[in-house]
Amino acid sequence: MAGDWLPAGESADIEPRRGVRRCVEGREVALFRTGEGELLVVDNACPHRGGALFEGLVTGRTVVCPLHGWGIDLGSGRAVPPEEGGVATHAVREHEGQVEVRLAKSVKDPTEER
Repeated sequence: MAGDWLPAGESADIEPRRGVRRCVEGREVALFRTGEGELLVVDNACPHRGGALFEGLVTGRTVVCPLHGWGIDLGSGRAVPPEEGGVATHAVREHEGQVEVRLAKSVKDPTEER
């Protein structure tokens, strides 16, 4: 349910600079750990053509979609200019070796809803 912390897997499964796909309450999300160890979660579909973001390359706090090279800021969910649009971001925490996610409502363009 919205607002609840929901299980999303084990912390050890998310390696630095890599993405992992999970289904949380029927919603497909991508979990990323930056090179600095920060954990970030976004909806898994790129706003351009629905590419699986978890398969993208992670540089800093940006993931590059494997289909057409769009960059998505993992903190805000916004596409990196000059591209437009974005994906929903979700709150995340680690607790006793587990990852927990608090799902946000779906947002196609985070600049319109935030």
